Order: sequence, then structure tokens, then C-alpha cells
Amino acid sequence: MSKADLHCHSIYSEHPSDWFLQRLGAKESYTNPITVYHAALDAGMDFVTITDHNKIDGVYLLKDKFPGKVITGVESTTYFPEDNCKIHILIYGLDDIQFEVINHVRKDIYELRDYLKQENLAHSVAHASYSINGKLNQTHLEKLILLFDHFEAINGGRSKHNNLSWNNLLQQLNPDIIQKLYNLYRIEPMSENAWIKGFTGGSDDHGALFIGNTWTSAKAITGEDFLRKIREKESLAEGRHNSYHALAFTVYKIAWDFSRQKTGTRKDTIISKLTEHIFDNRGLELKDRIRLRSMKSMADIKGDTLKRSMSDLIETLKPMPSVTTDQRLDLIYSKISQLADAYFMVFLDSLEDDIKEMNLIKLVRNISSSLPGIFLLLPFFSSLKHIHQNRTLLSEMRMSLEIESEPRKQRILWFTDTLNDLNGVSVTIKRMGQVAFEEGRETMIVASLDDDQITDEIPQNLMNLPYMYRFPLPFYENYRIKVPSILNSIKMIQDYEPDKIIISTPGPLGLLALLAAKIMQIECIGIYHTDFTYEAEHIIEDESARNMILSFEHWFYNQMDEIRVPTHEYEHILKQRGIHADRMQLLKRGIETELFRPFENRKALLPAKLLNRNGVTLLYAGRVSKDKSLELLAHVYLNLLQKYPDLNLIIAGNGPFLKELKEILTGTNNIVLTGSNVVFTGAVSRNSLPNLYNAADYFIFPSVTDTFGMVILESQACGLPAVVSNQGGPKEIISPSMTGFVAADQKKESWVKIVEHCIDLYKNHQKTYLEMRRASRETAMLNGNWSGVISDLLGDVMI
Repeated sequence: MSKADLHCHSIYSEHPSDWFLQRLGAKESYTNPITVYHAALDAGMDFVTITDHNKIDGVYLLKDKFPGKVITGVESTTYFPEDNCKIHILIYGLDDIQFEVINHVRKDIYELRDYLKQENLAHSVAHASYSINGKLNQTHLEKLILLFDHFEAINGGRSKHNNLSWNNLLQQLNPDIIQKLYNLYRIEPMSENAWIKGFTGGSDDHGALFIGNTWTSAKAITGEDFLRKIREKESLAEGRHNSYHALAFTVYKIAWDFSRQKTGTRKDTIISKLTEHIFDNRGLELKDRIRLRSMKSMADIKGDTLKRSMSDLIETLKPMPSVTTDQRLDLIYSKISQLADAYFMVFLDSLEDDIKEMNLIKLVRNISSSLPGIFLLLPFFSSLKHIHQNRTLLSEMRMSLEIESEPRKQRILWFTDTLNDLNGVSVTIKRMGQVAFEEGRETMIVASLDDDQITDEIPQNLMNLPYMYRFPLPFYENYRIKVPSILNSIKMIQDYEPDKIIISTPGPLGLLALLAAKIMQIECIGIYHTDFTYEAEHIIEDESARNMILSFEHWFYNQMDEIRVPTHEYEHILKQRGIHADRMQLLKRGIETELFRPFENRKALLPAKLLNRNGVTLLYAGRVSKDKSLELLAHVYLNLLQKYPDLNLIIAGNGPFLKELKEILTGTNNIVLTGSNVVFTGAVSRNSLPNLYNAADYFIFPSVTDTFGMVILESQACGLPAVVSNQGGPKEIISPSMTGFVAADQKKESWVKIVEHCIDLYKNHQKTYLEMRRASRETAMLNGNWSGVISDLLGDVMI
């Protein structure tokens, strides 16, 4: 089989489509035609061509010097005259006269097609599903199927997903589809068997980095034989697909070529040589190695992460003859990731102190210090967006033409900032992740954990993103929020090729996930777990802080394609806050009814510290925080204790309000000494919670800030009736008077009255009380199907 890279550019390609190169005023390529020729032969090509945009100067220069090896070619820009949508057509074997005619008729794609057919010129539609000027849609692609029989199946500048999706669609065409399209557009097909397409491949190289890495193969001895095989649809496309970071480096390379040609000089600084050594693959000179060693030593002495990262990057640029270009660029990408992180860490390190000190001058200066990090990121974000352009176009076209895609498992990434904590959000995500894994779904839970945080409880399907910074969450002293390493994390996300992204956090990981979803054009589902706005009102008591959180919440969730809310109550609340109502759906919850179940001889499970073991026992489990209305609970309990001295209270959990709550409940200023009636258990593992739920007689949950209240569902599964607030999500879990009670308001008197009613039921109406326990268990059993919950959220396994 003979091979030829049928899509290469040289210095004669003058008009770039990349916005960055346009702003620079750079050409599309600075590669010498002779360089193209030798690079192609070195890569194993048997024939060489250059396909410059609407130019044949470069390829004719080669044809004159190497006539037996060179095939003439051009990438001709043509247009649909009805809307000026731009298309690129690769044309081969043309002569001077044909080129002049092509340059004249190319303004109309229909005229160009007819001329190519008339002259029997080998040709191929380049990167057909890529929108060159932002106008491409399904109609254009359907017309192209009628107009042309040859397409570029592998374009080395496009992603594997894009190339294979388009190739697969073309291979599933049939006579009925061609007839349907003809009836729709009345365009004569290119041939009598227009459903059978011919394929070519080419690197689409602009920077002399990947020449000959993507090619067309055919059984041929001469260049004419090769072109004939293309015309007869007997050629194959093979080789490399592109990655977003390789595309970014290509843009860097062209910009460097432009800069070097424009200035004609080399600056003698180690930083200015960075790009030169990336692309020339030459080692550092002696004086540069000495300066590098000095930089590393000073960085180690001073603990300067920024300079250390810079020196690591430069050291990576040593010659590596045994590695491929892609491998080399992967390594450099990793070092650039570290360097970008180092710039942001300088800013993040000082941010908290600058804000506390209200030192605006220093804050602005430190923000400025992170700008180089931002500039390092932008080209990669731009190329990632570029390579995923029109992601949904082909899937929509498949549906329209009734072409089935090859079945594959849907890939989902689910992001969370909290995974190993004892809260309802963590419990829900871990359980759903585990069920998804057991069902064989391609679902990864994405978090950023330290090694010692990855316990047996963490699902096996974990994508653990590296982080560059961590900080304590205000008012949540045990939580450490991680700021992910941006470029490293983006690469891990891209490599997984997700079809859907789920976000359970508005924190740093959630923001990264949202950025990835928008850039990669992936469906994004946001889950509203925590009402930070309402919590801020109760914890911070600062109106400006509340408004800031509210504004961020409004912006964040309105970016989602779908919003899952825990209860109908929060569906209403979020609508009032201006979040898109038409995108909201209820998030169902499951419960492990085999773990959370009623036990026999349940009173034997009461904590040993509790002395009044025959009294009614109230239980609160959850975060011990001011926003949970625990001060109200304490005063209600102290009031009732005067009438019911054997009344017990168990507080299970930890939090910033724990010390103050202990002082309220057990302090010497209380009328009744409560040390023998109240037990503080501290943090309790989830597997131990059923013991407490069974030992208690009522679950008391006065919080008004919870969006759902997983502990309510768990307690109900253990047969424990609950008393909850009339605000927030928990009230929707309760069936009043059947599985528990909903307080009328947040006044102490109302809570005293309703809890006193509960005590009376337990002491004097045991039959009614036991019926409530049975009903609580039965209600929870209805929510026990985690598999159904997973299917509702994640959708079908196969797509």
C-alpha cells in the first residue's frame, strides 16, 4: 500500500481562521515547502502534496524539483451561494489552467462541483462537519452528501470523536437516504451509487509538527494510480487524530514562527527561549544550563514554587529523540499545567489575608500576578472549544436521517466537593455512585481527595482530580475545599470523553465542571443540594453576604441545561429567586432499607451514658450548626424537662455550635441539672446511626435551611416518627399525624406543644404510636429502590 498525507500547508497559506493568529496578523503557516517534502518522506509517505488555501505556488515548487514523488493539490475555499456558508474542498492532480478555472468558479459550490465532475479531478471535502465561518448546519451537510462522493474521514486537526462520528455516518448511507435527500433539495447526486463514499486522510498540518502522521493509503505504484484509486473510492484514511492541547501547541508554533520571522532576532533571555526549545527540540546552551541550575537552587532555598515550576518546564525541553511529538507535547503540557498552578497559588495564598485586611492595593497587585497563569490557560481553552465545535450537529443529523449510531455506554462525570463527609449530600452521591458502578454504568464520581481520604466507603468509580490549593470553608471548620489543578483536570475530563456532566457543588470543582461542559458542548445537570443563601442568613447574619451568595447561586444554576431539586418546596423557592422554572425536575432519593430498619429490643441500644433509660428519648442527628435551629431545640427541651424530668435528648453530630449548645443544655444556670438526661455522641458513622434511630422514640429536626434531610428518611426507615419544621424540604418527607408532625412555626411555644403531644402519644396511646412507627417504615420502603433513582437521573445506560 502506498501512502500520502493529502492535507498539508506551507508558507503560501496566508489567511488563518484562528482568531489569535488573525489578531497577530500572522499567516496560517510558515513551513517551507521543502520542509514539508522531507518531513513527509521521513514519516514514511510515498507521495507528497501541499494543499495551501487557494494557492499552488508551494506544491508547484516541489513538483518542479521532485516530479516523481509530488502530487499537485490545493485546498479550495467555496461557498453555498444561498447563505455564504464556507466549505473547503481538497483537489488533486490539477494543472495551471484547471487551477485558474477553479479559482473562478469556487465562489459557487454548485459550479465548482460540476467542474470537478467534468474534469474528473480527484477531490475530497475537507473536515466537512467543521463550521469554518459559523454558518454550517444540517442542511449544508445533507447537500454535501449529494454534491460529493469523497470526504476526508480522518482530519489530523480534528478530534477522534468528530472524525469517527462523521465517518460512521457516511458509511451508513443507503439508497433510500440519497433518494430522500434528493426529494428534499433536488440536487443531482455526484454518481449513480452516491451512498457509497470514498475516503481520504491528511494531517492538516500548519506548523510542521505532524506532517505524515495522518495519511491516505491505496494500492498504487505511481501518483496517477494513487489518484485513480481515490476517484474509484478505493482509498483508506489512517493515522493520528488531534487533541486540544496539540492544537494549542500548533497555534503557539505558528505564532512563534511569525514572531521569529518578523523580528529576525533571538532574545538572549532564558524565558524568551521557552517556545524556541519546545519546537526546535534542541538542548539548552551551557550558559542557559548554568542559569537554570542557579534558578532551581534559589527556588529550593526560598521555597519559590513559581520559579521551581518555571525551571522544571525549561528542563523538560531537553532533546528527546526517542519520543513522538505527541508524547513530548504531553510532557510539556504537564509542566505548563504546574506553572499555571504556581501563578494562581501566589494569588490564592494572599487572597484571604488581603480581603481580611481590606488591602485593595495589594489585592489588585496579587490579581495581576496571576494574569500570566490566565494567559497560559487561554490557548488551551480556545483549542478545546474549537475541537468540540458542532458536537451535537452530527447526532441531530443522525436522528433526522434515521441513522442508528453504534450503541455504546453513556459516559457521565458527576462532580462534588464533598464525598467523605458525614452529611446527606455525601451519602447520596456515594450510594448512587456505588449503584451505578454495580450496574455497569460508565459513571465516574469526580472529587479531589487526599490519599488518606480514599477509604473503603468511597466508590471504586472515582476520578480523583489533583488540586493546587485548599482552604477551610468558613463556618464549616472540618471542610477543606480544594481548588483543582486546572489544566491537569481539564485533560482528565477530556480524556474520559463524557456525554453528560452532573454537578453537585457550586464550589471550585463545580465551576471547573461547568467550564468544561460549556467549552465541550456537553449536557450539564445541576443538583441543588444546599441552600447556602438561607444558611448565610442564619450563620453570618449579613445582608450583603446573603445577596452576594444569592447572585452567584442565580448565575450558577441558570447555566444548567437541567436542574434537579430535592423537594417541591425548593422548586417553588428557586422559582421565586429567578432560577429557570422550566428546567427543574425533582431529584428522587433512595434508602438502604436493609441497613436502616427496625430492630428488636431497641431500647437496649440506648447510650450507656444516659441514666434515665425509662423516659421518652428525643434524637437529633446532623451537623451541629446554628442554622439548624438547635438553640430553639435546646430551649424547647429545657422547658419540657421541668414537666417531664425523665425526658432524654441525644445530640448526634459535630459542628461549630457544639460548645455553645452544650453550655445551654448542661450549664449551671439552668433551673434543672440536665447532665444525666442529655448525651452528646459526637460524630457517628453511618453504619452506627441505625442503633440511635432505633433507640430513640422521636426524631426532632427543627432546621429550616435543609433542602431535603436525608436523616429524616433514614430515621423513618428505622420506624422512627419525626417532628420537623414547616420550612424547607424535610416537611415533604413527613405525612402529618401518620409518620410524624410538622410544627406550625418556629416559635418555642409551638414546638413545646407539638413535642408534648408526642410524649403523650408515647405514654398514653401506645397503639397509635406503634402504628406511626409502622407507617414510617412503610413510607420509607417506597423510596428504597436506588436503581430506579439512578435511572431517573442518569438516563439510559446505552446511547
